[in-house]
Amino acid sequence: MYTIEIKDKDDKFCGYICYTDKEIDVINISELNRIQQECKGSVYTLNAFMEEIDHGFINSYDGIGYFHNGEKETEFCVWDDGLIWDDVKKFPYVCWYNK
Repeated sequence: MYTIEIKDKDDKFCGYICYTDKEIDVINISELNRIQQECKGSVYTLNAFMEEIDHGFINSYDGIGYFHNGEKETEFCVWDDGLIWDDVKKFPYVCWYNK
C-alpha cells in the first residue's frame, strides 16, 4: 500500500491518501488530493480500504468512513450492516475519519 501524508499550507497534518500497488498506474493523485481537501479526512481507494479491513488495520472502533463517488461523499457509512458488495463496488473511494 502507498500512503501520502497531506498537510495544509501551514504544514499542519490534514490526512492521508492511500492506494494499492495494483492501482499505481491508474490512480489520479490530483483527484484524490481534491477529495481529501473536501472531506477533511483520509481518503482511501476502495481496494486499499478493503485491504486495511482484511488485515485488521481498520475496524469500527477506529473511526467512521463514508463512500465517495468522485463527486461527493455518500450519506451511508461503511459499517452499515445492510450493505452488500454490489452496493459499494460502484464507489471508488472511502473518506475515513479517525475517532
